[in-house]
Formats: sequence, structure tokens, C-alpha cells
Amino acid sequence: MQYLLLLRAATAKAGLGGNAAIEALYPIAFTDASAKPLMGGTNYIVHFKPGQIPQVKGFWSITAYNSTQRLVPNPINRYWIGADTPGIMYNKDGSLDIYIQPQSPGQTKQSNWLPSPTNRSTPFDLLMRLYWPGQQIINGTWLPPAIQRANATG
Repeated sequence: MQYLLLLRAATAKAGLGGNAAIEALYPIAFTDASAKPLMGGTNYIVHFKPGQIPQVKGFWSITAYNSTQRLVPNPINRYWIGADTPGIMYNKDGSLDIYIQPQSPGQTKQSNWLPSPTNRSTPFDLLMRLYWPGQQIINGTWLPPAIQRANATG
């Protein structure tokens, strides 16, 4: 416990408000599964297989930021999506699909939609927040799923 307090003090000195890994981790993605930059105007899917949903004691979320690290403006005023998103729908097998794209993926999938930039020349990134992560996240045996390009849906 004393180690944790010293680590917390050192973190606060270096960057006030920083969290230790046992408190929170923040994986960030700038590219898709093909190592291409995440770009506006493109449809993406983040597919969590059954059992791959982040195991956290707090909560997890994904937020999209534009190239100036600002939230992406959008018609539904949704700036993050995660376990606490109202209406989020899991697949019958326990997996979860998050649709990251500029337009709605359709009425039946909209609860799992995180809007992204509409402009095709606008790069963006995705930041995942994992609060009070489980041991597999801390030790690196769990990794976020790859971000896949998707076909247009409607």
C-alpha cells in the first residue's frame, strides 16, 4: 500500500490528476486493423467477442476525438459509448459491436453508434477509458479488439 501511495504522489507531481494503472488505463488508436489512419467519412466496427468485453470494476468507454483533440460534433450529441450507454445492445452470443461512422448505421443499430467525422480528409482517434481495470487488462493479456473498416450500412 505504501508503494501505491508513493506512486500516486509521484504521478501527481508529474501530472496532476494522473491515474495509476490499477485505477485507469487509456488505450488510444490512430489506425485501423490494416494500419491505415482512422479517417472521417469511413465506417468502422469495433467487435468485442464474447468474453472480450473489458473486465473492469468501474466502467469502460470509447471516445472519438478529431485532429485537434476535440470531441466530434454530431447530430445525436453522443461523445462516448460504453457499458453505461443507455440502450446499448449486445449480440445474442454475448459479443458487442460498436459502429463508428459519420451517419447512423440504421434504427436497429443506432444505440451502438459512436458518430465520427463526416469529412473524408479529417483524421481522428479513439480513446478507450478503462476505470478500475481487471488484472488481465493491467498485465496486458487482454487487448482491445482491432478496429475494422466496414461496408456502408443503413
